[in-house]
Amino acid sequence: MRSSWLTRAGVIWSMLLLGSQPAAAQKKYKVSVDSSPQQAALYVDSKAAGIQAYTPAELKLAPGDYKLIIELPGYRPLEVHVVVKTRAKQEFKYVLERAPRPATLDLRASDDSATGAAVSVDGKPSGQVPTRVDVSAGRHEVVVRREG
Repeated sequence: MRSSWLTRAGVIWSMLLLGSQPAAAQKKYKVSVDSSPQQAALYVDSKAAGIQAYTPAELKLAPGDYKLIIELPGYRPLEVHVVVKTRAKQEFKYVLERAPRPATLDLRASDDSATGAAVSVDGKPSGQVPTRVDVSAGRHEVVVRREG
């Protein structure tokens, strides 16, 4: 009688342990992620877990919703939501957009006449000649003033 009680307790304990795991966590599916250009860092859900792979990558994920974060120096980071479904293989391809690069204005005097002159770019004081000023792409108003 005692052994049947122990057997039933063991079965119940096993059911509790196995039942606590979600069914979706037991089956994972192949998910391909690629980017153009390739070799971008790939994060799944957040950066906290670190880089999961570099594109092109093949991951194994359980069905569900995920956030993919794709980063490559010189390109805008991309965050996309994907849904992994219960099918053999899914492919996701993304084209990364170049990040705008700032331009650098290098202001120098060809002789001593402008050395020390005040420089402003788009109405904001930006130092004195000689100077370097980072600006975004596009047109800008550059003013060089010196007393006298």
